Amino acid sequence: MRKQMIGTIGAVAMALSLASGAALAGDGDANLVEIEKSLWAGWAAADSKPFEKHLAKEGVNMVPAGFTFGKEALVKDMGSSDCKVASYSLGEVKVIRPADKVAILTYSATQDAVCGDYRPPAKIHATSVYVKKDGEWKNAVYAETPTSD
Repeated sequence: MRKQMIGTIGAVAMALSLASGAALAGDGDANLVEIEKSLWAGWAAADSKPFEKHLAKEGVNMVPAGFTFGKEALVKDMGSSDCKVASYSLGEVKVIRPADKVAILTYSATQDAVCGDYRPPAKIHATSVYVKKDGEWKNAVYAETPTSD
């Protein structure tokens, strides 16, 4: 009986430990998803503040209209954007952690927007790569691929 009880206590302790670790990992993932959502909201509102806060200095942005290199250029683009965003929505975001200080977010999104004479694709697949620098997650790469839907 005593061996059984010790085994049960050990199993419960292990389960609690694993659950606790999973909760911590989930909290970090949720933070990354919120950062990503804040960047979309900033784009929709032509508000460069989220980009100033969350972009890596040496980052790159790749959308069907072209590339933007560096935080300074992207912040400037976002602040002077002529995009009119009627709506956007993000699908389920998957977070992959290939290394301690690297996170890759993938998801699908829909957008109804016009940027000058350019209309971004209505449906895209997005990939965002974040790096943890000085204790903060920074977006280093954002890429969009139009879907064939």
